[in-house]
Amino acid sequence: MNWLLIAGGAFFGTLVAPQVPDSINHTLRGEAIHAKDVVCRGMWGTPMLPIGNGGYSLVAPVSQEFIMKSLIQPPRTGGPVFRPASAIVVPPPAAE
Repeated sequence: MNWLLIAGGAFFGTLVAPQVPDSINHTLRGEAIHAKDVVCRGMWGTPMLPIGNGGYSLVAPVSQEFIMKSLIQPPRTGGPVFRPASAIVVPPPAAE
């Protein structure tokens, strides 16, 4: 063994962080996608891919453009910050 454990908990040796494997997930359509590109998952852990309008779908095709836009986390990634132009006013339902 390349380490020695002495009474008192001293550790003499080197610590090497394990390499994280590049995990591959598969969508319901059977397309392979890297786990680091999955931004949303279904109830059972199935990758849900962005569909370009702020939503996610279990059967959406892999689109690297949509994935890159979905991974933006301002201010952490330096991407554009979304600010709505104006509030959306929803009219009350009509009384019957």
